Amino acid sequence: MRSLAQRSAEAATNTAGLIEESVRRTQSASHLVSSTSEAFDAVNTSEKAVTDMLTGISAEAARQAEQIIQLSRAVKRMDQITQDNVTIAEETVGGGRILHGKARQMETLVENLSQLLG
Repeated sequence: MRSLAQRSAEAATNTAGLIEESVRRTQSASHLVSSTSEAFDAVNTSEKAVTDMLTGISAEAARQAEQIIQLSRAVKRMDQITQDNVTIAEETVGGGRILHGKARQMETLVENLSQLLG
């Protein structure tokens, strides 16, 4: 009987040790789960911040694209105005040449008239 009691005591001691080890491991695992949860929360917060930044960048890129389109239209319009101005300048030069020719003709006529009268 003594031997049975001794083995029961050893078994109880071993069981108590196993329970203590199980409690220690459970506490360690609980700490790891808590740390992992905090890390996931940090990742989620960072992901939201990155998503918000990307949304902002996307909106700004769209705004800039619209401004580039407007700028392109303005440059196109300025180019058309410049071409129109070149055409007007060429027509003015042509008109000036015609007037210059007419002025020479008038000058010749006035000289001839002057000689006839004079």
